[in-house]
Amino acid sequence: VHSFDPWFLFEELTDRHGFFLSISVAIRSIRLHPWFIMNAHGAARRRRALDVLLLLAVPWAQNHSRERTMADTVALPTITLRSLDAGWNYERWERELPDDGNRYEVIEGILYMTTAPSYFHQWIVRRLDQYIGVPLEQQGLAYAATAPIGVLMPGCDPVQPDFVLVRRDRAGIISERRIRGAPDLIAEVLSPSNPEQDTIIKRRVYARAGVPEYWIIRPETRDVLVCRNPDAALGDYTFTLLVGAAETLSAHTFPITVPVAELFAGAPDTTA
Repeated sequence: VHSFDPWFLFEELTDRHGFFLSISVAIRSIRLHPWFIMNAHGAARRRRALDVLLLLAVPWAQNHSRERTMADTVALPTITLRSLDAGWNYERWERELPDDGNRYEVIEGILYMTTAPSYFHQWIVRRLDQYIGVPLEQQGLAYAATAPIGVLMPGCDPVQPDFVLVRRDRAGIISERRIRGAPDLIAEVLSPSNPEQDTIIKRRVYARAGVPEYWIIRPETRDVLVCRNPDAALGDYTFTLLVGAAETLSAHTFPITVPVAELFAGAPDTTA
């Protein structure tokens, strides 16, 4: 995870995709959106304008890279960027961000933007819903949701977890289009390009918010790290268990199990 630094963005794109793509991103972004900078008066507004400009630049780079892929086999990886401004909140998240297919999350006042995940990432999320979410809903035990979904809780304004479970008797926290409180279980599928987002940042804020159980699903190693017993003061979970590919995953709060291998099996493309 990196800050919204224009030089970092330029260097990152240059290293991975070549000088000309990087220059194209910068020129195209400024040409299409000059009013963001010209109409921003004062340091705070200029910084905010830069945030928005870079948020718009990355999706364009991703689309540009997809066009080149047909001829040059160039693909832009999943990228996570963070704002320089630590004053983001739910109201700004609702009002100021585009509906462009990227994931925007506000964690401890900082805005994080993650580009669209891989097919394999989404395959795993769908398997979570198929083997865990749907059966629990059919038994009348829980409500399940998958990203994009806004979850509002302390330190999160909001986050958009890959997979969420809320016990049926706590359905009251689901209101006005959002989940307003700590879910009973959150699962995140790890992206290899930005593992710190799930393993450090979200693990800390989920523990502080009191999420009872947090699963970190790791596609590269085909296993799941289970975190339980959150300690808000510590900012971490006091119990962890690594469940391997040959083992069965079970939820502490819900009467359901699933073989870990089933979460990954059968996907036509397993590129993380």
